[in-house]
Order: sequence, then structure tokens, then C-alpha cells
Amino acid sequence: MRKHHLTRSVRWPARADMVRVCVVGCGTLGLKVAGALSYFGHSVRVWDRDRAALDSAHERLRLDRSELRRDGLLLQRAGAGRVTLLARLDEALADARIVFECVSEDAAVKEETFARLSAAAAETAILASCTLRVPISALAARVQRPERVLGVRFLYPVYYVPEVEVTPGPATSRHTMDAVTQFLTHMGLTPFLRCGPEPVVLDDEQREQRRRWRRQRLAAAAAGAASTETRYAPQLAFVGNLVSAADVAPAGGGAHDCAVCMDAPRDCVMAPCHHLCTCCRCARLLRGRRDACPICRQPIQDFIRVYMS
Repeated sequence: MRKHHLTRSVRWPARADMVRVCVVGCGTLGLKVAGALSYFGHSVRVWDRDRAALDSAHERLRLDRSELRRDGLLLQRAGAGRVTLLARLDEALADARIVFECVSEDAAVKEETFARLSAAAAETAILASCTLRVPISALAARVQRPERVLGVRFLYPVYYVPEVEVTPGPATSRHTMDAVTQFLTHMGLTPFLRCGPEPVVLDDEQREQRRRWRRQRLAAAAAGAASTETRYAPQLAFVGNLVSAADVAPAGGGAHDCAVCMDAPRDCVMAPCHHLCTCCRCARLLRGRRDACPICRQPIQDFIRVYMS
């Protein structure tokens, strides 16, 4: 099968440097992830074991662009990044710094895919799954160096939704979390941590709200009324891995305040429990005292800085 190159992609406002990424699986979600990343200027290679899915990808990307342009969500035609469709996994993974797994939501299929990624991708490549419910620990168990495995799920329909759900596994390293957070935030996206086993799914009203907001921002930017460099900072209808304020905060404390000092914002996640409840300074103090997480009372082995928009 010949290589397919999509060269007529669209530049979106972006501050990120180009990163070579690979998207594994070009179903509905995978292809939208590939298209959105290319619009931000990244070099995207896509692989799927289904030749028919690869053969139809050009037309599906074209239809996505047409719909976005019709809705006023794409204003420019010049290409920023490129999507390359490949039939060989080793070619798709070559030099990829981040691999986004978007295959079907089947535990056995995903575990097999991660075993193949571990064997074929660079040892330093970050391996991110779009899974809804498959435990990250099960995927990491099939990988050499499981510290580079985590969940990264772009919320459907991807193109105009800034929130990205991030789920670290028990072995996910601080370096991996920091690298993925930086990658997402440099595109103006808003990573958040999943709270519990249930994924966040936007309803029609929430999707339409984000569509309207994006359209207004682009129209204002085109008119010179707003800088395209401004970060999107939505008021989310969900709070990621934040627990109820009543669980950790005294009267008068905010749901986003550190549960220890009640002054600084919560900006780190505990390991291995992944609760987001303190600021980095207090987390460092708790770890130094060999204290436990304020929520679940598990011993704190480490903490990971997170970034909010």
C-alpha cells in the first residue's frame, strides 16, 4: 500500500514547536486526533491494521475540514502540519516522540497493541492510550519501561474541545506527566485528571457551548479584537480529580484551595494514589515528613506538578 500524504491541512493558532507524533488507529476518534494535532503544526503519522480505514482517511479528513470551515471554526487554508497515512507500523513509529493509541475499546486489543508499541517504538517514546475504562496498569504491564505509559483522552469531537483527560498509571513518571502536560498546554489545551473510573463525556449542550466559544474567539481574532495567543480557560462542569470540598476543606475553604495550607491553589497530584488536593510546597513537606495523602491516607511516595488553565 502506498503512503498517503495530506498536505492541505489548516494552521490553527499555536505556540508549540513541531513534534513528531504517531496515532495508532484511524477510526472516528483517532483520525480527529490526528487532524487536530496536524492543525497545530505537528508532524503526524497514522497507522491502522485496517487498509480500508486508511484508504478512506483522506476523504474523512476532507469532510472534517469542510464542516469546520462551514461552521466558522477554520479560517485559514495554509497548512501547518501534515498527516501521513502508513500501512507499516514500524514506519509510522519511526522517530515518534509521543504515540497516541486510539484503537477499539477492547482490553485484549489494547494490551496487544501496547505490546507491539513497546517492541517497535523508541525506548524514549511516550505511549498514551485514549481508553475509556481499560486500566492503565494493564497496558503498562505489556510495556518495557512502564513509567512512560499513561492515559490521554481527547474529548469528542476533539477539534474545538480544549479539555484533555489525563490518567496516570501507578508507574507513570513525573517526567512523562510533565512532558505530556507541556505538549498539551503549549497548544492552548487544558489537561485535567480523571476522578475515579468513570470517564468524562461531554453532552450535546456542552459540545455546542465549546463550538460557540471557539467560533467567537476565531472571529474576534480575525477582526483584531483578541490575541490568538490567549489560552482557553473554560469553567469546567467537572473538576477532574478534585474531591468534594466538604471532604477536605474546612468551612470557608474553596474547592480548589490546598487542603493543608488553605492558601495556595492545588497544583500537584500525589503518587501512587493520584489525588489532587494540595499545593506543591505542602506536598513536599508531607513527603519529607513521610506523611500520608490527606484524602486516602496512603503513604506519599512522590508528587507530580500539574498545570491548570
